[in-house]
Amino acid sequence: MFIFAFLQIIALYVGILIVTQDLTFNFKEIIGMLGVGLFSVILFQFIDIYAVFFLFIGMFILRIWHTKDKLLSFSSLIFSFIALVLGDHFATFVDIHLFRSNELLSKSHFGLMILFMWVFCYLMQHTWALLNKRYYFSSRFKKIGLGMTVFVLVTFYGAIIIGVQLGNTFKLIQLNLLFFVIYTLIMAVSGVLLFQSDRKARQAHEQQVEYEALQLYNQSIEERYLDLRNFRYDYQNMCLSFEECIKQEDTDGLIEYLQSEIIPQSEYLETQTFKLEHLSNIQIPPLKSLLTAKLLHAQENAIDIRLDVRFPISSIEMKDLDLVRVVGIFLDNAIEEIKALGEGNLSVSIDELGDSVHLIVMNSCRSDILPLSQLRKEDYSTKRSNRGLGLANIDQILYNYSNVDLETLVKKQKFIQHLTSIK
Repeated sequence: MFIFAFLQIIALYVGILIVTQDLTFNFKEIIGMLGVGLFSVILFQFIDIYAVFFLFIGMFILRIWHTKDKLLSFSSLIFSFIALVLGDHFATFVDIHLFRSNELLSKSHFGLMILFMWVFCYLMQHTWALLNKRYYFSSRFKKIGLGMTVFVLVTFYGAIIIGVQLGNTFKLIQLNLLFFVIYTLIMAVSGVLLFQSDRKARQAHEQQVEYEALQLYNQSIEERYLDLRNFRYDYQNMCLSFEECIKQEDTDGLIEYLQSEIIPQSEYLETQTFKLEHLSNIQIPPLKSLLTAKLLHAQENAIDIRLDVRFPISSIEMKDLDLVRVVGIFLDNAIEEIKALGEGNLSVSIDELGDSVHLIVMNSCRSDILPLSQLRKEDYSTKRSNRGLGLANIDQILYNYSNVDLETLVKKQKFIQHLTSIK
C-alpha cells in the first residue's frame, strides 16, 4: 500500500504536468516532488484521507517555485486532483464490472486509475486549449469558473471523506461515481450559462463605450458649428472695421488692425487646417469621423498633434466597429497620458505598403510608465475608478483577427502602437 500510494502521488504530479503542457522538470523539482510525496505517504498512515490537504499544499508550493505563476499552479492542481478522483472511481467501476475484482487496491485498479487520470488530464487540457483558442474568456469569468471548480473538488473530497467514515463499500463508491458525473455535468452547464451571461455583459459594456464615443463626436461637430458661426460674425465685424478705416482714410489704424487681429487669426486658421488636411485621404467614414473628433479634442487641450496620411486609404481589413473601437482606445489613452504629463505631442500615421496597411499612434509618455505586462491586465486603467480602457480590451477585440498584428513599444519616452492589417 505504501508503494502504491507513493507511485500514485508521482502519477498525480505527471498529471499536473500534462494539464500545464509542461513535461520538462529539473533535478531539484524531482527531489522536491519525491520529498512532498514521501511526507504525504507517511502522513497518510496517521491521518488517512486528510493527508490529501497537506499533499495539495506541498505540490502547490512546489509548482509555484517552478512556474512562478500562482494562478496557473493553483488551477492545474485543482484540475489534476479532480482527474485523480474521477480516475479512481472509474477504475473501481471498470475493475468490478470488467475484471470482476473485489480488491480496492489491486494492480489492475491501480493501472486503470493512472490511465484514466492521465486521460482526464489530457482531455481537460485539450478542451480548455480549444475553447481558449475559439472564444475569449474575461478575467471575471476565469475567476468565477476557477471558484466553481474549487467547489467541485471540495464537494468530491467531502463525499469521499463521508464514504470512508461509512465503510467505503463498492456500492458506495459506485454511488459516489454517479454523483460525481451528474455534479460535473451540472457545473459544466452552469459554466456555459455563466459564459453567456459574461459575454452579454461585455457586449453591453462595448455598446456603452460606442455610445460615449458617438456622444463625443456629436459634441465635437456641435462645437465646430459654433466656431464656424462665431467666425462668420467675426468676419462681418472685421469687414465693417475695414470699411470704416477706408472711409476715414485711417491708414495707421488699418495697419494696426491687420497686425493685431487679422494676421494672428489667419495664422491660427492656417495652423489648424494644416494639421488635419490629410483627413481627406481617409476614405473610411467611421474612422475619419473618429479621428476628426479625437484630434480636434486634443487640439483644444493644447496638445501638439500631427496627422500623416499621404495616400488614400480606402479599406482596412477589420470590421468598422472594431477598427473604431481600437483606434479610439489608442487615442483616448494617448490624450489622457499627455494630459497627465502637462505637455506633449500626439501623432497618427496611416500608410499602405504592398498588401498591408500600417496604422501608428505615437504619443509622449512618462519616463516611469508601468511595464507592458501590467498595462495588458484586463481590469487595469490609468484613469480613476477603472473608467479607462487598457491594452487588454484591445487584445480582446483583435482576438479573432488572424490577419491583424499589434506591436506595442515604449522608446525614448514615446508610447507607440503599431497596428498592421494584412489584406
